[in-house]
Amino acid sequence: MKLNQFKGKNILEVKPVVYKYELRDKFVTYTPLNFVDKLMFELANAGAGIIGNYNLCSFRMNGVGTFMPTSKAKKPFTGKKNVISFEEEVRIEMEADVSLRDKIVDTLYEHHPYEEPAYEIYSFLKRTDEPQAVYIKLKKSVTIKQLVTAINPEINPETFDNKLPVTSYILCIGDFPENINELAKLNKTKLIISITEEKIIFKKI
Repeated sequence: MKLNQFKGKNILEVKPVVYKYELRDKFVTYTPLNFVDKLMFELANAGAGIIGNYNLCSFRMNGVGTFMPTSKAKKPFTGKKNVISFEEEVRIEMEADVSLRDKIVDTLYEHHPYEEPAYEIYSFLKRTDEPQAVYIKLKKSVTIKQLVTAINPEINPETFDNKLPVTSYILCIGDFPENINELAKLNKTKLIISITEEKIIFKKI
């Protein structure tokens, strides 16, 4: 849903009330100090660290990691087998699109200096610029039939109640958000409309 699609002589105000959210991945790994920049650039080349119009976005935190190579370890980066090691490391955090998950993990294994790199992937939600629901205020009231025709001329308006005068409403793309009733009361409107590919649902509160 784009705000610039709501144009017309009778529209007084349009504002988003609910935004869409997308699922993103947060990659976390730990690497020795001398390998931080090289690893970050490799992960960035795989698609990590992009936030909007910015690239190479990361967070770093210094700390000390411990590990003890067992007798089965093939080629420890540092330390001796069966002896605990203490290594100054940097925690790197970078976010990425979920579709790049395997590509970024493959890149991590290829370029991380450790034989067994430690890493974590956290899924989180991030708000997009696209509204899921908008509040629309009209300059003058219209009937439900007129509103239905304006939203989708292919729908037969005769099946709707024509008694309720409409001066404002909330329009949702897809299912109603959980807090839609509260949002309607907050914006002092009594009509909520949900549009899907198959139907239009009117909800009066």
